[in-house]
Amino acid sequence: MRAHGIDPNNVPLYGDIEIDEGARKLTVDSYVRDEAGQIVDVGGDGKREQVTVDLIAPWPFPPEITEL
Repeated sequence: MRAHGIDPNNVPLYGDIEIDEGARKLTVDSYVRDEAGQIVDVGGDGKREQVTVDLIAPWPFPPEITEL
């Protein structure tokens, strides 16, 4: 993920990951952090947003693993 500019520490373990190879885009769920760097809490869960970046390196996992 770092090769795509995404900090893996911001990606939830069971977050969504979408790869659009035709458009060369990678979209992941990412935690929202406050000014102090803490994950914003929303009802006991971390607040999430979708982040889309250019797919600049090959994705390291086969699609069947990321679609679980």
